Amino acid sequence: MESWVCDGTGDCPGEEDEENCKEVVRCGVNEFMCRKDGSCIHMSWVCDGKIDCPDNSDEVACVRNNTTSAPATPSCHPGFFPCDINLCLPMVKLCDGHQDCYDGFDEGRNCNNATTKVFQVQMSVDDHRTNSSSLLLVWWLPMSTNAPLEYLPSICELNSVGKWINSTWTSDFEHWFTGLKAYVRYNMTVFVREKDNANKVFPPAQYIAATTSEGVPSPPWNLTVVQLTSSQVQVSWMAPAQPNGIIQEYTVFLSPPIPPLSRKTTSDQQSVVIESTYKPGHIYSYWVRARNGAAESNDSRPQTLLFDESSVIGSIQGLVITSKNDHSVVLSWKPLNKVEGYRVYPRANPPLPRLDSFIVTENNVTVSNLSPGMTYVVEICGFSKSFTGPKSSISFTTDGLPLPEISGLNATVLKQHGTTVTLQWDAPMYSIKQNWEYGIYYALNVQELFDKPKLRTQNVNATVSGLEACESYVFAVGLVGPLGSGPLSSHPYSILTEFNPDAPPKNLHATTDPTNETRVLVTWQSSCPEMDTAVNYSITIEELTHGQSSTVTLLPTTNTTLNYWFNTRHGGRYRLSVRTGRVHSNSSRVVEYTAPIILPPGQVQVLPEKNGSYFVYWKETKLPDALQGKK
Repeated sequence: MESWVCDGTGDCPGEEDEENCKEVVRCGVNEFMCRKDGSCIHMSWVCDGKIDCPDNSDEVACVRNNTTSAPATPSCHPGFFPCDINLCLPMVKLCDGHQDCYDGFDEGRNCNNATTKVFQVQMSVDDHRTNSSSLLLVWWLPMSTNAPLEYLPSICELNSVGKWINSTWTSDFEHWFTGLKAYVRYNMTVFVREKDNANKVFPPAQYIAATTSEGVPSPPWNLTVVQLTSSQVQVSWMAPAQPNGIIQEYTVFLSPPIPPLSRKTTSDQQSVVIESTYKPGHIYSYWVRARNGAAESNDSRPQTLLFDESSVIGSIQGLVITSKNDHSVVLSWKPLNKVEGYRVYPRANPPLPRLDSFIVTENNVTVSNLSPGMTYVVEICGFSKSFTGPKSSISFTTDGLPLPEISGLNATVLKQHGTTVTLQWDAPMYSIKQNWEYGIYYALNVQELFDKPKLRTQNVNATVSGLEACESYVFAVGLVGPLGSGPLSSHPYSILTEFNPDAPPKNLHATTDPTNETRVLVTWQSSCPEMDTAVNYSITIEELTHGQSSTVTLLPTTNTTLNYWFNTRHGGRYRLSVRTGRVHSNSSRVVEYTAPIILPPGQVQVLPEKNGSYFVYWKETKLPDALQGKK
C-alpha cells in the first residue's frame, strides 16, 4: 500500500518500500514515529499509559492485563493520518466538516469547529538554483483558503540534533537559506500561523532534505617530502580538512624548473614519487592542490628539500666468487667511495625457503646456511644514510648433493581446541646419517609459506597452536640443519581450522562518521563466518596523546559482523584492538586511528622591534565546528 512506503519501517522482505526515500526524515533507532504527523518520541514513552502522540498512536496495539487492543492502523507518510485501517489521508481532511473515513474517525469527538482547521504546506527545493552556500525552498497550500496566513521557514543540518534555525515570518511562498556550508545535507520545514492570530502556530507535517553544491576545498595539509635516491623524491600529504565535496584528484608541483613541473594523482593516492634530474646541493620546493567536482583548492603550505649529495652512489664493480662449498659462498668486489656499507640480498627459488637480506661494512661477504647442490643469486648495492645505489648480481651453484625433501606430511586439527594442529612426517633418507633439525612452515597462502620457519624441532612431529579460527592454512616441513636449509616438502598440506572461543576477531577497521568527524565507527568480524555459540567482545581503546585507555565489553551475540561507535578528540591518536571476553583470548591485530587535527596558524611573520624584542603576527585558521566557542 502507498501508506506503507517511506514510513521508516521495512514492510517488504527486502525493505524495498524504504528505498529512495532521501526526502523523508526518519526517527532515530530508539525513537517512535507518531502516525498522524510524523513527530518522533522516545521509545520508552510507547505503551506507558500516557498519550504522547497527537493521534494516540503510541498507545495503540498495547497489550495490558492479557487483553489485546484493537488492530493497529498503518503508518502514514508525514502530513497524513491513518483512516479505516489501511488508508492514509491528508491532515487537512481532519475535522473539515466532511466525513472521509468510513468509521468517522476524521470527524470524531475530538473535533472542535472553532479551532480544528489545520493549515500545512507542501514543499520542494529548486535544484536548478542551488549553489554551494544557499538553497531555495518553495511551498504551497494543498487547499484553498481565504484566511490570511504567514509562514516561518526553518533549517538545520541533517543529523544535527536540536540546532534548528528559524527565519522570520513571511507572507511569501519561497525563501532563500543563505550562508550555508558547501556540500552539506540540510533538513528544512515550514511552520504556518494565522496572521490575525499570531499565537496559533500549526506545526509542520512535512520535512524536506537537500544538499548544497560542492564548493572550494581547503588545501591539502601535513605535506612531507623524503629524498629516496639521486633521482626520486617521495611527496606525501593529508586530504583536505574541509573537502566541501568529493575529492577527485590531486596535483603535485615541483620547482625549479619554472614553470614548475606538475603531476596528477587520483583521489585515493596521497603519496607519489616524483622522478626528475635533481642536482646535489640545490633546494627544491613541493606543494599540492586538491580538486573536487566544482573547484580546485589553494596551494598547500610548500615544503622545501635541500638535495643531499650522499644520494649519488655508484654501482658495484668487480663482483666475484672468492670461494664456495656445499653450504656457503664468499664474495668480494671493489670498494665504493663515500658509502656507509653494503646491502646483501641472497635469492633462492622455490621449493627453497627465502633468505634474509643483511648489511656488511667491508667489500666482501660470506653468505651461509645455503643448501648443497642448489643455484642461488646474490644482489649487492652500496648505501649511505637512507639512500641505496644500483644493484649488481652474481649467480652460482653450491657444491655437494642436494638435501632431500620431506615426505609423508600429515596434519590433524585437535577438536577440543579448533585452532591447534598436530603434524607428522617421515624422516628423510640421505647418504650420510645426520641428526636432522626440521623447520615448520605455515601460512594462509602459498606466497608467504616460504618465509622463515615458525617452529624448529628435532622430532618428526610437532604441535602448532594459536592459529586463526575457520581459516585454510598451508603447512610444509623442510630441513634447516645441520647441513643448511633444504627444500620444503613438495606436497604442502592444506587444512581448515575450526571454531575456538579464544581465537582473535578478524578484519578490524576504524572509519570516520561522514556526518561527524569526531565520531568513529569500529567494525570487525567474528572468527568464523557462522557462529553457533554466542560470544561477547571487549574493545580496548588507547588514547596515545594523553596516555588514557578504556575497555568496553559488549553483550554476547552470534552476529558475524559487529561494530562499536566512539568519540574522539581533535588531534588525538588512538590504538584499537578487539578480543573475545574470555580471560586468555587472543587479541585481533592492532589498528591505529588519527583524529582530524586542529590546523595550525598560518602566514607567521616575525618583526624585530627597536628595543630588541620581536613582534609575531599570524593568521588564525578556522576551528572545527565542534570546537567553535570553546576556549
